[in-house]
Amino acid sequence: MSQTALRYGAVVAVLILLASRAVAMPSPTQAPLLRQPGIGDLSSTLTNNSPWSIVILLTVLTLLPALLLAMTPFARLLVIFHFLRQALGTQNIPTNQTLIGLSLFLTYFLMQPVGVAVYNNSIEPYQKGTLALAPAVERGTAPIQSFMLKYAREKDLALFVEL
Repeated sequence: MSQTALRYGAVVAVLILLASRAVAMPSPTQAPLLRQPGIGDLSSTLTNNSPWSIVILLTVLTLLPALLLAMTPFARLLVIFHFLRQALGTQNIPTNQTLIGLSLFLTYFLMQPVGVAVYNNSIEPYQKGTLALAPAVERGTAPIQSFMLKYAREKDLALFVEL
């Protein structure tokens, strides 16, 4: 193993150790928990400082690239930019990083109305406490589902239904 790989491994190990210590320590403004919540207290466990919220956050961050490719026009835009680059007769100009950046930029602007609708219809009422989790998820999926169905061809949908 090379020296740089060992250094990177050591840095990652130290960061994981520091992160686990920071998560385990109570914040200065919060009194330490005297009792551990049981299985029945799962809803109270999912607070901002609980380990379960960190697990959920890391899971969402892990799945974020797959969601970006599957639920947004990012992949289509990237393919279109690639074909445009080939049609112009250039091999590497603009670079792949530039094409990915342009695709991300346009994906943001195309998905921004959907994100605003999800935030206004589900996230904001859930954070205020006026909406439970299950109805918030149902309301949040409606704008995404309508966006995805709007840009899917009926022929492709029929193919997946037959499978």
